[in-house]
Amino acid sequence: MHWIVATSSHRAVWQRDWQTVHMESTTSDSSTDAFYAHAAATIDRIDPALVPDDVSFTLEQQITDGDQLVGHYHFTIADGTVAVIHGAAQAADVTLRQDATTARSLQDGTIHAQGAFLTGRLSIDGDINTLLENGPLLSRLLDSMASGS
Repeated sequence: MHWIVATSSHRAVWQRDWQTVHMESTTSDSSTDAFYAHAAATIDRIDPALVPDDVSFTLEQQITDGDQLVGHYHFTIADGTVAVIHGAAQAADVTLRQDATTARSLQDGTIHAQGAFLTGRLSIDGDINTLLENGPLLSRLLDSMASGS
């Protein structure tokens, strides 16, 4: 099991023993949105035992402030690996859309995705069956990344 964090300028991989084994800088531009930065900074909180080797899907996050996209990143979970990558996925199985206030509340754990969805604060596009099949895994992963965990 290892984690991958990637931006346009950096890529880091963590392995099961929590050691950084590879880091490379591809550009000097370190600008990323705050929501992606939070996901990238907290990915190492995920318990390696949470991610089975036989699960494979991509979850894209789109965060808005009015009509403006202020956060855009995706998680790819495959072969026991969790990657968080800045920007759009080439082919997301599921896309979650929410406003910035909802995204902050999800990040800090004051609301859960199910509650946000039921109240219309979170919209879901894509393969709902994949989301439902992996809901417990996603919940555990996102809970472990919530600030204060």
